[in-house]
Amino acid sequence: AAIKSRTQHPNELGQIPVIMYHAIGAKSSRGVRYDKHGLNIAPETLRNQLRLMYEANWYPINMREMLSPNLNVPLGKTPVVLTFDDARGTQFTYLADGSLDPDCAVAILEEFHRQHPDWPLKASFYVLPKSKYNPTPFYQPGLEAKKLNYLVQRGFEVANHSTSHRMMRTLNAEQLRWEMAECVRYVRQRAPGATMDTMALPGGSTPRTAELFDVLLNGTEGGTTYHNLCILRAWGDTTYPPAHKKFDIKDIKRIGADPGYIEGWIKRL
Repeated sequence: AAIKSRTQHPNELGQIPVIMYHAIGAKSSRGVRYDKHGLNIAPETLRNQLRLMYEANWYPINMREMLSPNLNVPLGKTPVVLTFDDARGTQFTYLADGSLDPDCAVAILEEFHRQHPDWPLKASFYVLPKSKYNPTPFYQPGLEAKKLNYLVQRGFEVANHSTSHRMMRTLNAEQLRWEMAECVRYVRQRAPGATMDTMALPGGSTPRTAELFDVLLNGTEGGTTYHNLCILRAWGDTTYPPAHKKFDIKDIKRIGADPGYIEGWIKRL
C-alpha cells in the first residue's frame, strides 16, 4: 500500500531554553574555584553541556533572532539561546602569540562548531563598558575594539548589560537612560555593527515601576537613542516563545549554568 506523506509543523508554543553563563575557568587567589551556582564553571563543563545540547537536538540562535517572525530552526530541533554576561575575561582571551585561549568561551564555541558544522556559531554577549565600575570588556586593555568587532563579524550578538552593573531597582529614570545609552555609545564607537538591541538585567534586578521598566526599552540620553527588543531576567526556567499568550518582552527568563541544572533541563525538554 502506498504511504501517505504527512506535513509536520513546528510547535510555536514550545518553551525555549535561554542559558545564562558568566566566567569559564576563572582563577582566584587560591587557584581555580568553581561555583555551584554557575557563575564560574570549568571549560570542560561548557564543552560537556554543548555536547548534551547537540545530542538532544537543540539548535543555537541569538537572542534577537528568537523574536523574529522569520526564525528558521530545522525540523526536529529545539532553539536554545546561549548568553554570556559581563564581558568576563574568560569568555574571550587572546594568548601572547595572538591565538585564542582554547579554554575561553569563544574558542570552545568555535571548536564545537568546527566539529559539528550543523551547530551554528551563535551566542549573545551582554557586555559592560569600561568605566569606574568595570574593567575593559573581556579584560585585555587595548584589545576591546578588536574583540567586539570579531564577535560581530563572526555572527555573535553583542548587546546591553548596562553601564555600571548597578541594581536597576535603585535607579531613577534619568539614571536608567544613562545606563542604557552610555553602554550603546561605548560599544558602537568601537564596533559600529553591534546591534545592541536586547538587554540583560544586572543581577536580575528590575526597576521599581512599570513606567521605569519602559525606560529600559526605549529612550534618548546625551544624543544617543537606544531601543531594546526585550529584557532578560536571571536565574529562572525556560521562557515562553513570542507566539504564546504569556510571552512578555520584559520577562525573558534564563536558566543558570549551574552544573547539573542545565543537564536536568536537557533531559526534561
